[in-house]
Amino acid sequence: MNLRNINKCCFCIKLKTGVIIISIIWLLFGAFGIVNTFVANDSIYFVNINGLKYVLFAGNLLISLAALSGIIFWLSGKPNLIIIYSYFAYAIVAILLIIDLINMIAYKTNKNGNLQFCHDKLKSNPEFASKTDSDLNNICNGLFRKFFIIFIIITGLHFVISSYFAIIVAAYANTFKGHHDDSSGYYLTRDPRDPRNYRQPYKI
Repeated sequence: MNLRNINKCCFCIKLKTGVIIISIIWLLFGAFGIVNTFVANDSIYFVNINGLKYVLFAGNLLISLAALSGIIFWLSGKPNLIIIYSYFAYAIVAILLIIDLINMIAYKTNKNGNLQFCHDKLKSNPEFASKTDSDLNNICNGLFRKFFIIFIIITGLHFVISSYFAIIVAAYANTFKGHHDDSSGYYLTRDPRDPRNYRQPYKI
């Protein structure tokens, strides 16, 4: 993929604006993941999986720190820092994929715990009072399979979207390469054929 051909984020937003929006999204996602690791997961499918929450906490913390660094680098406007952030962006994609895969494996591995959780919830619901344990088990098995398929779909979409975000960050960083005049501290026009390229520097 030629990054020079990418000049918009989501087809309508300037790269510079898109990068800060993406960074904020990643920062919020990481922060939510940190909170969710210790608040929601204890009672559902991470029960009895020792130490897993700390791995997820570390992953989400790294995402948050990388995104926060990206915001700081973006504000600095320094080309070398923006280029470093483009590498951080690909690292974020890798970490997000690992987290999603861990979630899927944990969900699948702790199938019995999930089915028991589902069974108890349905049994306490008056609408299922007439159902036998066998009926409830069949319902929960069906729900488990559906949720796992949803997990796979979400992981795929998540990877595609986060990869696109990383490409946008890389495309923005690429605008600095070959167009930065170290002596003046300005960023030159994108088109090297433009005669103003040597007379009219500008900020991206």
